[in-house]
Amino acid sequence: MQNWFRKVLPAVAAVFATALMVGTLSAQGVTTGAASGLITDQDGNPLAGATVEFTHTPTGFRTTAVTNVRGIFTVQGLEPGGPYTVRIRQIGYRPVTQERIFIALGQTFRLNTSLDLTAVELEDITVVADPTAAEFAPTRQGTRTTISEEQIRDLPTLNRRVTDLAIATPQIVPTDANNGQGISVVGQNNRFNTIQLDGSTVNDRFGLGATGTAGGQAQGKPIGYDAIKEFQVELAPYDVRQGNFTGALINVITKSGTNNWTGSAFGYFRNQNTAGEPLGCRGAPDPCLNEFKNQQFGGSLGGPIVRDKAHFFTNLEFQRASTPATGPFIGAPPSIGGVQPDQSDIDAMNAVLATYGMAPGSGSSVANDNPLENFMVRADWGLGSNNRLVFRYSFNKAKLDVFNRTTSTSDPAFRYENNGYQFTNKTHNPSFQWFTNFTNGSSNEFRLSYNRLRDERDPFVAEPQVTVDGFTNSSGDDYQILTGSERFSQGNRLGQDILELTDNFTLASKGDHRITVGTRNEFYRVENLFAQSSFGVYSFDNLADFASGASPDVARYTVSGSLGNPGETVAPAVFNSATIGLYAQDQWQVTPKFSLTYGLRVDIPIFFDQPEYAAQVNADFGNPSVPSGKPLWNPRAGFNWDIDGLGNQQVRGGLGMFTGNPAYVWMSNAYSNNGTGIGILGCGPTNPNGFA
Repeated sequence: MQNWFRKVLPAVAAVFATALMVGTLSAQGVTTGAASGLITDQDGNPLAGATVEFTHTPTGFRTTAVTNVRGIFTVQGLEPGGPYTVRIRQIGYRPVTQERIFIALGQTFRLNTSLDLTAVELEDITVVADPTAAEFAPTRQGTRTTISEEQIRDLPTLNRRVTDLAIATPQIVPTDANNGQGISVVGQNNRFNTIQLDGSTVNDRFGLGATGTAGGQAQGKPIGYDAIKEFQVELAPYDVRQGNFTGALINVITKSGTNNWTGSAFGYFRNQNTAGEPLGCRGAPDPCLNEFKNQQFGGSLGGPIVRDKAHFFTNLEFQRASTPATGPFIGAPPSIGGVQPDQSDIDAMNAVLATYGMAPGSGSSVANDNPLENFMVRADWGLGSNNRLVFRYSFNKAKLDVFNRTTSTSDPAFRYENNGYQFTNKTHNPSFQWFTNFTNGSSNEFRLSYNRLRDERDPFVAEPQVTVDGFTNSSGDDYQILTGSERFSQGNRLGQDILELTDNFTLASKGDHRITVGTRNEFYRVENLFAQSSFGVYSFDNLADFASGASPDVARYTVSGSLGNPGETVAPAVFNSATIGLYAQDQWQVTPKFSLTYGLRVDIPIFFDQPEYAAQVNADFGNPSVPSGKPLWNPRAGFNWDIDGLGNQQVRGGLGMFTGNPAYVWMSNAYSNNGTGIGILGCGPTNPNGFA
């Protein structure tokens, strides 16, 4: 870890210095919304120096802007949703108040109004805004699906997962036939999606889980369902601040506390009586399979720390699930499939295992447990009228028993219940955001987050895997029995550390142009241990050979170990990388009806460590290396045309390039299969040269 920080910190410091220089030099934020407009007098002349104050009614947070010489104002970093109350005032003019304004995530609300000249103080004019106006905002470009907090409450869900919301997008389909958690966007691999929590990436960058999120291999969730305020899927955002994906960008915004105390509690329960039986069990005598159950429960609490200044929100969510393992067991109906063993063969196998001091097994059915825990706390502080700080910490823990038996009859292997593993994930994700609106209309959004993922496979028993052939059941079916530690889980763990730094600065409007510049940088460290077969893997042709401790000429044996020093523990593959992103764009209001957004983004993937290969590998392949330092250019342009100028008809679209991070598991092999790390040795009649 210290080596990683020594390499990463100089780069972080350089990027942070760049961000500060940019910030001393605004478009809606990646995790927020914005508002802009033109303030005029009763004759249509622009009013300079008018004060426009947005008040977020639930929290009392205020953001203030002042119109420029052209009467234009811009307010950035607004919390999505609302309602907002807007008060517009200028000395010598009658104030105007607009109520129930709702700000959409990633869009700019357009607010144009006029003030009447008056010699005496009169009551405010109050206007109720149209909440659907944001759909036709000039910044609405590309293909997008947004699900509001109210819709999240109303939509049905079985698993209370982010992916349950994602498949509401027409271009997304589930890819995992077992649980529907994987998603594919317009045919893309799930590894090419980016999933963000309040703008911070919560991907499994290594790329092994079906969902693509942290904890996905253990069917974990990045956030509790009740903590989600707004959910958005972007397929082609022409905003250059959005990057590092070639499938979809899934943005999840969490809830914040308000001036009112709020709380919730929930509990759900399902079992086989409410879920229905699997196809293989229908019409079968009881018991067909182990009990299926899924219990989900939790709650949330939010409220003020200091009214109108500081608020908190916290959420806890738990799952206790148990699902029957697939495949045959003694007493199962034929519709289950596979080959069932005879109890006499189970007893004979256990007798031999006892002579070696190994764990016995049974032919019973097995259930896989999947407990989950989600915790989140968020605090928001308003510093004056133009600064807002947000701190969020989320913790996720997931465990999943992985065990199934084959239903094949052509090459059947009946697995003892100890020949599985438990997959464990723990994820810590703190993040910090700082939103600033300057009185001249400029704004800045700074974000810093850290994602710590730890995945580990724990085999059910710590002993070699043994496969014994030569069994035949009473029905005349041949099969083999497999026991001991699952071979690919005998030394398997993964650690990922992701540090992300982002800063976006938007200049005050210059005429019809609004310029945004920024940087997004991700620093990644991985430590991957895959020491398969480190306990040993044995294979025998029959039970007699196993009982006699057959010599290598009739038994097969495989074991892994360190190539450099036999007998030593295999070292994990460790490497550090980064993706440096820089971008700039202009939002140009060409006419009152037509807006154009165009910009350029460049992402530079960097590997701080190159694989160290054995001398023979270098001699044969010429010192191979992983690609590093090549700029990936992403030009983009999008338009929005309000045909009649009334917000009733709109044409929008664009063209752009998108690049994303690879699944780092593809890179990891270069650091482990390099001729100096792990070696797998085999012996037996099928391995005359001694290598598997």
